[in-house]
Amino acid sequence: MTAPCPALGFVVVIEPVAGLGAAERDAFQRAWNALLDERGLLAHSRLGAGRSAVVVTSEASQTTENDREATRTWLASRSELSHASVGDLEDLSAHSES
Repeated sequence: MTAPCPALGFVVVIEPVAGLGAAERDAFQRAWNALLDERGLLAHSRLGAGRSAVVVTSEASQTTENDREATRTWLASRSELSHASVGDLEDLSAHSES
């Protein structure tokens, strides 16, 4: 019996700058969704008004180091955020089997 392919993904943690208004949050959410769409990625929760942790996976079941780096670079360029971090690639299927 062969092992299933890993479902690689990563966790993104963001925190908006203090006082970010609803219009700015909505604009950021649209831009975030566009980034995900253009890379074929999926976010498994919506970004909130405060600190948020989002699991990012791929429509093809495996995100890549290039996806992770593109996300990190994009987040670093966003003035709406006071903090952003992108976790390591990990096999998310191992978490769902526990």
